[in-house]
Amino acid sequence: MKPIAIGVVLAIVILALGFLVPAILPPTVSPTTVNALKEAELARRQLHAYDASLPLVGARADVEQLKEADFDLLVERSREEFDALNSEFNKRVSQAKSTDRENNVPESGLRAASMGPAGVRSSVSSFEKCLRDNHKMLTDAARNSRSANQADRNALGVGQVAGMVKLAEAGELLAEARELRARLTTEQGRLLVVAVDWAEARDEIDHYAGLDVTEIRGDLDADLDEIKAALEETRAGVDELRGRVAEREQTLADVRAQLTETRTQRLSLEEMGFIVGDDTSFEAYRAEYLRLSEALRQLQEQEQLLAFGGIEGGSLTDDDPLEGRIEGGETVLGLNELRRLLAVEEDKLARYTRGVKALEDQMNLVVNVGNEAQTQKGQYAERLGTLTVEIDQIRAGMDELAQQAFEKEDAALRAAREGVTSFKSAKSAADRWIADANSLQREKDPQRLNERLKLITRDSFAADAAANAEARAKTLLGRIQTERALGLGEYLDTLARVNELMPDSEFDATALRESFTQARDEAVSILNEAREGYERLAQKQSNTSWVHQASLAIVYHLLWQIDEFNADQHRGNLLDQLGRTIENRRQSPHLQQQVTLYALLTGGVEAPQPDLQSDEEPDEEQPEEEEPDDESD
Repeated sequence: MKPIAIGVVLAIVILALGFLVPAILPPTVSPTTVNALKEAELARRQLHAYDASLPLVGARADVEQLKEADFDLLVERSREEFDALNSEFNKRVSQAKSTDRENNVPESGLRAASMGPAGVRSSVSSFEKCLRDNHKMLTDAARNSRSANQADRNALGVGQVAGMVKLAEAGELLAEARELRARLTTEQGRLLVVAVDWAEARDEIDHYAGLDVTEIRGDLDADLDEIKAALEETRAGVDELRGRVAEREQTLADVRAQLTETRTQRLSLEEMGFIVGDDTSFEAYRAEYLRLSEALRQLQEQEQLLAFGGIEGGSLTDDDPLEGRIEGGETVLGLNELRRLLAVEEDKLARYTRGVKALEDQMNLVVNVGNEAQTQKGQYAERLGTLTVEIDQIRAGMDELAQQAFEKEDAALRAAREGVTSFKSAKSAADRWIADANSLQREKDPQRLNERLKLITRDSFAADAAANAEARAKTLLGRIQTERALGLGEYLDTLARVNELMPDSEFDATALRESFTQARDEAVSILNEAREGYERLAQKQSNTSWVHQASLAIVYHLLWQIDEFNADQHRGNLLDQLGRTIENRRQSPHLQQQVTLYALLTGGVEAPQPDLQSDEEPDEEQPEEEEPDDESD
């Protein structure tokens, strides 16, 4: 599950409510209420079809810029990469078809591809249409939700759907705000770089007569030695990982070859059979069949371990293969994980290489400046003026980006707050529903014979779902304020650094500090409300208690990031909550992010899942543990 999938997850959560409500409606529901429920159900289905990850992708990949790109030139310059992609894709198509044939299932519908300029243009057009259709799905859901509210906002389920829509809208707005903040961060870095250049130019003017660059060169040499040492260390790690990957690929290939050979042997044995009535022949056939079956089982286990990782040599302490505690054994990283680690290290190697090159270039610049300072006063004076203009332009652009991000965050906050209100209404509606049923039962059915009333009075799903959604909405509010505060903190830090580099600059940060303080305080306040809500839910013993516990850990994680005055306490609470959440569930595919975070915080072995998105809400519709599929690697 990806970071802004709040709306989709809540749509899944409300799915059960959508089926439950019609089953327990009284026979005298008013037409207005029925109409409200229909509109709410339509909005829920539209929201269920809405993909909350697309807005983030769309924000990062500007369609208009993509449409203006020269794809002929792009494909031509990247011919080898495109050919490699086509080859890899077509190879997977062949493997899929081969697997289908081996398993006697209908052949996959995948077809070989040949991507060129036309294909890329078509993909961009399809992507643009997908973004429009996806946004329209959310717009339609919002419209139908408003219709449901107007018809009967007190109907059971209407408030829940309205809240879901608002959280989806908040998620989409937050995605846009995040992209603006990312661009702002880039501009902050650019401002620092230009400010450094400005400071250097100013220094050159002040000290052109006798500039001594010895100390600067010494610092750069030290930095260069340090990064070169890191480069060599990373290169050694890359070589070692490449060896491990190659060795694992060969081992896996050998195991799969043995699997194929053993399957063939068993098939031949089955075709050969045994002599009916001949006990000796039957016993020989039986012994060989059992041997081959056991060999197949062991080879299959070895293949899974080599490919996807796991624990080798461990044993279950009880008979439950899903939730039983595993003791002993050794953690084995699968081939997929080794490849991912190799990719990470190779990326680090490339960045260190670029860093060495950048530092070497900087050293050359310093040397040249030192040698030519006496003759370059005029040039530096001109450069200083150019950099001043550039800094002013960057600052103006940063102010505009910050304002746009602030407005998007404000809109997201409004939507999330409306979501909180809607979920409170949903809980009130659920409470009234049960209270009315209890009253009717006392008056009309004291013997408790009416099954429908018994079903309603015993049901706590709707109220708990609304309470959980309210806490989720408050967590989203806290997340928005946290990200705003952290972004403002980085902005203030950038301005402070620039002020250090340019003492004469006049950057008034008063308004930013006030906004930072307000965002931080509001984040802490609303997150504490979310914490209280999740604590109440987590105390209820049920099959989904671990979901609320995981959500509570998320709240602590956010508080740890933003509440600097109580950071140690929040960190301790986070560790305690994570420990309780993942206890006996370390292999759960739904808790790998929590396992990874716990490992990182405690210095333990990192979990198989690589992506750490600790701000995500766990999927409440998955109380039963399942093994992760291949795509999870």
